[in-house]
Amino acid sequence: MVQADDLDALDLLIWLGTGTEVARHCHCNQSTISRRVHQALRPFGLNLIRRQGEWALRQDSELLALERQVHQLHRFLKGSPLRVDASYLAAPLLQDISTASQAWIQGRIKTIGSHRPLELLRERVLDAWITGMDQDLPQLDPQTFSRIRLLRTPLRIVAAEGHPLHGQGQLSSADLAPFPRLAPRPGQYPRTERQIKRLDFKPPLHLSPARHYGPDLTGAPPLALHYGTAITLLHQPSQQPLDFSLNVDSQVSLVVRTDVLEQPGVALLLDRLQAQSQLLATGNDAVRLAA
Repeated sequence: MVQADDLDALDLLIWLGTGTEVARHCHCNQSTISRRVHQALRPFGLNLIRRQGEWALRQDSELLALERQVHQLHRFLKGSPLRVDASYLAAPLLQDISTASQAWIQGRIKTIGSHRPLELLRERVLDAWITGMDQDLPQLDPQTFSRIRLLRTPLRIVAAEGHPLHGQGQLSSADLAPFPRLAPRPGQYPRTERQIKRLDFKPPLHLSPARHYGPDLTGAPPLALHYGTAITLLHQPSQQPLDFSLNVDSQVSLVVRTDVLEQPGVALLLDRLQAQSQLLATGNDAVRLAA
């Protein structure tokens, strides 16, 4: 049996990525976190490796999987904060309900792609994930995962105030071509990529998980275009949508393991998300509640 604090340290490190961040959450120093991680790994004979910039176990362990299942149930029964993360387009929804809440630990948010969050959910390292690209999720086994659709809003091409494309009327792909466009690496959102490909854009600048831009895309190339929605623009006051239609919606959903769906902590999170979605849909014609 692994001590709860030790397994917490290991799983938080895998999720949050740095000992500094884990130490902040656990209210201790990094050396304590390092010791706890080693104590959690030792009984299983496991080691951590770096895989595409993320911490991961060198090999799977059925015993650790069982330990995590018990540990997750223990955290739910204790009423411990949920571990919640969100993708880039859904991040503002989580930020808006997290301002004064201690009911969950908020991750690094703004994750790109679904592979890593689904892996962490499957392994019970993460308790809940909010995606802004539900339409691009792979086929999910309902016995493992449940997803609850929250809202839909058009995906837009966005640029900073003062960009030369603002105020030019309805734009074409050719109008956008001279400007750099930030986009995820190929394969992260395959269905949406196929829809956008028909617009004949020039190749984008690919977003790297290791590089983080500021809330208003500080650090991005000058005159860069990027993707946004009515939700993300609420947190990016210096950015505005261009008069160009992608004919693609961002579909926001909560994804959790099916066996924890009825836990009170998950129910509270869902209630807050649905209330915030209702508020956004009431005040913005571009936001619609999911059917």
